Amino acid sequence: MSTEFKVPKLGENVTTVSVVKILVSKGDKIEPERPVIELETDKAVLELVSDVEGTIDELQVKVGDEVHVGQALFTVNSNGAKPEAKAIKTETKPLAQAETKPESQPPAS
Repeated sequence: MSTEFKVPKLGENVTTVSVVKILVSKGDKIEPERPVIELETDKAVLELVSDVEGTIDELQVKVGDEVHVGQALFTVNSNGAKPEAKAIKTETKPLAQAETKPESQPPAS
């Protein structure tokens, strides 16, 4: 049975992500906990892992694509088990440092 592997909900305000790296190809056999794709939000790169065993039937995205939560990334022939993506945070981008103003020193008396 082929089922779609979709972008999971990644956070309250995250609706779109970029495909950074695809770690599987059509015909690859996958197993639970195997990394399958890396997605990037504005704050981090997330590695999605599979929780099913099966074979990749078709890739529906490519590196550089902008994808939405709930969108299909690829299909898996999983012998009846529904795939569910799990996200693992793999890299955090540095946040912009807050500007700091030098503290005023009172004049010396």
